[in-house]
Amino acid sequence: MKKLLIIAAILLTACTVVNAENKTRIGSEYVLDYGLTIGYLTGDAAFYGMAILDINAAQSNLRTRINLGLAERFFAGGKGFNPNAAVDLQYLLPITDGFYFYPSVGVYGEHFSKKTMHKVNNNFGVEAGLGLEFQFASEIGFFVEGNYQRMFTKPEVPNRFGGRLGVVFAF
Repeated sequence: MKKLLIIAAILLTACTVVNAENKTRIGSEYVLDYGLTIGYLTGDAAFYGMAILDINAAQSNLRTRINLGLAERFFAGGKGFNPNAAVDLQYLLPITDGFYFYPSVGVYGEHFSKKTMHKVNNNFGVEAGLGLEFQFASEIGFFVEGNYQRMFTKPEVPNRFGGRLGVVFAF
């Protein structure tokens, strides 16, 4: 896990140092874009939905993605939704016009209430992942991302794998 985080951090740093002009379709037109994502995490068998806000750097393909959402633990007999949040740094590397590969590294947190059939719990950890994003135009695109999370505050399930599927748009 440490090696994966170090590699992702080095890659993001190297890409930022290059300081190339932002040539992504959405990022070259807008500083902010928005979106929605759905995801799944192993370990706790959780589906979640998140609203996203991307802050695109002006002089590189680097962006900060802020995720706010709700998780549902119905596989464990739970009821109700539980808040979760993440902040990730991503660097979009062009494959072809409008199609990008990106590494992602960030932090993730969640809160579970008694409704989830668990004890009240606040989980916090780091996450790293890889994704693909296709931007149709300067206003809309979709992405798929796989990620790994290392949770620090829940020792019975410290490592989790997951995936996200979403759409980004700008006005």
